[in-house]
Amino acid sequence: MLLLSFAPYEQDWLIWLALTPLLAVAWLGKKNARQRLLIGFVAGIIFYGSTFFWLGKVTPLGWLGLTLYLALYPAVWTWFSGTRVGRLPLSRPEPGESPWSRSLTSISIAVTLASAWALLEWLRGWLFGGFTWNGLGVALHANIPFLQITSIGGVPFLSWLIAFANLIAVITVARIATEAGRLTFASRSDFTFGLALVLGSFSLGLSLSFQEPGDRTIRLALIQAGETRDPLRDYLRLSSLALLQNPAVIIWPESAPGQPLLDSLDEVKKIAAEYDLTLDSNSPWLITGSQEHSPDGSFNSAYAIPPGLTGLQTYRKRHLLPFYENQFSPGKSASPLWLIGSDTRFGPLICYEDTLPSLARANTQAGANILLNLTDDSLFSDRVIERQHFLNALFRAPETGLPLIRASHTGITAVVDAQGRVRQMLAAGTPGILSTELTFRAKPQPTFYSQFGFVWPWVWLGAIALRLLMVRRKS
Repeated sequence: MLLLSFAPYEQDWLIWLALTPLLAVAWLGKKNARQRLLIGFVAGIIFYGSTFFWLGKVTPLGWLGLTLYLALYPAVWTWFSGTRVGRLPLSRPEPGESPWSRSLTSISIAVTLASAWALLEWLRGWLFGGFTWNGLGVALHANIPFLQITSIGGVPFLSWLIAFANLIAVITVARIATEAGRLTFASRSDFTFGLALVLGSFSLGLSLSFQEPGDRTIRLALIQAGETRDPLRDYLRLSSLALLQNPAVIIWPESAPGQPLLDSLDEVKKIAAEYDLTLDSNSPWLITGSQEHSPDGSFNSAYAIPPGLTGLQTYRKRHLLPFYENQFSPGKSASPLWLIGSDTRFGPLICYEDTLPSLARANTQAGANILLNLTDDSLFSDRVIERQHFLNALFRAPETGLPLIRASHTGITAVVDAQGRVRQMLAAGTPGILSTELTFRAKPQPTFYSQFGFVWPWVWLGAIALRLLMVRRKS
């Protein structure tokens, strides 16, 4: 059910039930701690191994290592769910026992285990540099009201809500089976509370989904060259066609020129002239990814090149891919690429950086009012990774309250508004020009998550600790 909830299947309704088999193992089966760990581990291997199969095309050993590592998280959660702290009491009520008391215990357990799941998701997004892909909340990428919940606490916060709903569903069925004949409001108040919380969250998200009108507009041309043997020539050719739309900025993806740009400016000018593309003071801005070799190291960089080629600005990728980008040094600054003379400040994210919320938050705190991702997934030659990467990336928009524009070699090149709606998209795998008029706010209102994002792990940890204290007091 987890596998079918995510790309390429995207049956998002299944996510509301996807944890129920693990809970059945933890609560209804007589499994010891080792067996619960093993069953959760096998479930994780099936899910993550199948979801990230595309990694095996490039590095089978890396795919195996990542799968075994990620499987530890559902293993720990399944084990914890069966401990005294997380296990649901399924015995028939004692004479005189208040149904309100049982309902409160059920809610306490649901809050604890949902907090444990969200905390583990946050942990894997931070530990060893972080791998955030396909948290539970990502399955709801197309549900705009629920998408807005991430502005409060990111994807793990939405995952908490989904896990809580799964828990309440199993609790309700289990209590009906073991407490037959006691279907009073008090004995069902845990279900009522869970339903009210989910519907209340949907209503809150719906109110947040109404887009505030922007006060600035900029015309952009995003270039996607597709599979190409001569990327520099193809990007210049497509850029010359994009000029017909009179863009203020032309945007190429990560490493688009195919060579370090600053080392080949003369060649760029020569080829541009073949397509009647001048790089003088009347030309638009050009933003592109490129390798950079400088006295202080080699970097995977993004350049903002103004008309006339003077006053170039540089962003250096901060989070490098382990084992793959060892030739580069990490950048240090989240400063935006500012179109001088305007209110446009792009917060750059290169490739995998768009899946790390902490980097997007740093961009907003540095003054960006548009998130800009330059990426290249062509290494994997697979449409599934392109779709998964994009769906994980689009959450940076509602989390920060900023629109996201994305340029990719082979896809997915797209425009996402501040509420997470996909406004425009180029077909993956084909060359094209995405011409758009983007509306944004010069001084956007920061979201709760962009200001206080790291408060929630402490809240979840506190909920687990409180439940632990309650269990110890009863024993």
